[in-house]
Order: sequence, then structure tokens, then C-alpha cells
Amino acid sequence: MIRDDVLDLLTRISPENLTKTVLTMRGNSAVTLDAVIVRSDSYMVVRGREAGTNDEGRIFYLGYEDILYIKIDRILKVEDVLSMYGQTEPVVVAAPDPSSASVVEATPPPAEMQDPASIAKQNLLARIRAARNAVSITAS
Repeated sequence: MIRDDVLDLLTRISPENLTKTVLTMRGNSAVTLDAVIVRSDSYMVVRGREAGTNDEGRIFYLGYEDILYIKIDRILKVEDVLSMYGQTEPVVVAAPDPSSASVVEATPPPAEMQDPASIAKQNLLARIRAARNAVSITAS
């Protein structure tokens, strides 16, 4: 995301929902916001907690381009989201005409790919073979 997008989204989120807002970063780290403290040209300073921890009130310096997506971690009604954008009615997208759609037959995956046990077995055998090869090479 770019700076303008991040700041636009954060200003649209109501103050009561801001504390339920999660910024997911590259590398799958996430920060749950308490407050946005500083907005600079290339980063922002926020107070919050890292996802998966109970450590509240920590300060994070987040680059705008490192933010992958913003999530409000609660259930919102469509009307609430529309009000964030100053709209009252959802945009209706016409469904495609089923008579114009071409029929594509799906090919089922091979049986060994469907069974998680056989996948795990193949992975284990590959590890054992790799370990045996590593031992035989070092022993030589």
C-alpha cells in the first residue's frame, strides 16, 4: 500500500473501530492499533500490540509500503462500511449470464495428492533418504 491509501483508510475508520484495527505487514507480522501518534512522509508511529502477544502500549514505526492490508477485527454491517465512504446503497454488479458461460470440466487431482497421509509418508521418506545420503557422504 502507499501512504495516501493507508492514511485515507485510517481516517475512514471510526474511533471506536480503530482499536480493533489490525495492520498486517510483510512477513505476516501484524500490529493491533491503539492510536496513530505520528504520520510522516515515509512511515507512521503507532501505539498498539503485536499480534499473538499480550504486550500492550508498545510503539511501532511502520513503513507505509510494508503494510499489506488493513483489517477491522470485528463484524461490520454493510451499512457501516458504506457509511465510511459516504454511501447509503451498495453498488450492484450484474451476475453473468449463465447461458454465455463455457463449461469447463475439472480434472480431479491424482489420488496420491488427495490423501494427506500419503503426502506425509512421501515427505518422511524423502527426509530419511536425504539423511542417509548425508551420513554416507560424510562417512566416505
